[in-house]
Amino acid sequence: MSQHDTDPNLLYSMHYIEDGIMDRPDIVRDSHLIFLDNLQESGQTNMFGAGPYVQETFGVNRDQAKTILVYWMESFNERHPQG
Repeated sequence: MSQHDTDPNLLYSMHYIEDGIMDRPDIVRDSHLIFLDNLQESGQTNMFGAGPYVQETFGVNRDQAKTILVYWMESFNERHPQG
């Protein structure tokens, strides 16, 4: 698997989030969410493969990047309501 391929563990972990929005983990910063919003808009990667970008940009480990990315995904609609 290349550095920027989809992490199958991320897909698995998303099934364990309860209905509704998950609580914001302490590690998640606004700068993480803004970075991921911009990364998505750029089209540079499929967002399921964005973990390595978070690791490289913010100097976090794989598990921390996964936590940040899962929160970003789960909170996206709440943070960007379609109206």
